[in-house]
This record gives sequence, structure tokens and C-alpha cells, in this order.
Amino acid sequence: MWDIKTLDEQEFLEIKQLVNSGLTSNKDDLVESSHTIGYTVSCILLPINKNKKLASILNSKTNSSINDIISLHYIKYVEGSCMKRHLDTHLVKSEYPKNGLTTIFLLEMCEEGGDFLLDDINTNFKTPGTYISFNGNTTLHEVTEIKKGVREVVVLWYYPSNTIKKTII
Repeated sequence: MWDIKTLDEQEFLEIKQLVNSGLTSNKDDLVESSHTIGYTVSCILLPINKNKKLASILNSKTNSSINDIISLHYIKYVEGSCMKRHLDTHLVKSEYPKNGLTTIFLLEMCEEGGDFLLDDINTNFKTPGTYISFNGNTTLHEVTEIKKGVREVVVLWYYPSNTIKKTII
């Protein structure tokens, strides 16, 4: 089960500004991983302690606490890149193997390709300024190959909590 919601324009612009600020002002603290198995994207960890305002705004949309965040990442997809079908099980402690919230905020959408699939269903998650939440530990998900343009997202992975369990169920 998933739900796509829309940010208001002011929130969207503030999130984009904070992401850009986090990417430029904390360069020494950023950890980039790309070309991991199944991932042909640039994935940059945005440390929570250096991006508290961004995390706080994003959390206000998920009704979660900063303490529930496993990680906050910026992901950029360029032409030819994709995210193969996977689960986010590697992110959650073993005592919570089936419960965890993944929330993706769409910052920029490519012109062609870049479809976001959940359990092989196209979600039509294509409008910048929208976000989608789902259980990334139990729902297979992927981004199809980018054919033209760039797709940019911010992703939050959460440990489960009572709020998260209510959201997912």
C-alpha cells in the first residue's frame, strides 16, 4: 500500500534549497556511493546532524521523529541509470525485519523513463513536489531506466515506530 501526497509550493522550494545547501556546504561530510550492485545512480548520504532543518521539515510530512531516521539520502539519476528491483532490508536492524518506512520526495523528474514501480505496479509518481511512503522492507520497488533528462529525489529510511506501523497498516 502506498500514498502519494503533494507538498505546497513554499515547502517544496524550501526543501530543494535545503538539499542544495546540504550538498554544497557539507562537502567534507558527504558520503557518495554509486554503482553498487543494482544501483547505477549517484547516492549521497546527507548527515542528519548537519541537515537538521531539512530532516525536520521532511519528518513533519511523515509524522515521524528525527530519532526514527535510519538515513537521509539524495539520489540523482542521469540518462542510462536506474534502480533495480529490490527491498530495503539491509537498512533495518534485525529485530525489525518486516517494518520500516521508506519515504521519497521527488525534486526533479526526467522527460522520459524513470517510472517508479512498487510490486511491479507503475505508481505514476512523476510530479516534482510530491512524495510517496511505503514499507520498503516488504514492498519490492524500482526505478526504470532514465531515457532523457535527470531524476532527483531525497529518500528517508525509518526505523519502525508506533506512528510508522499505523501509517503502513
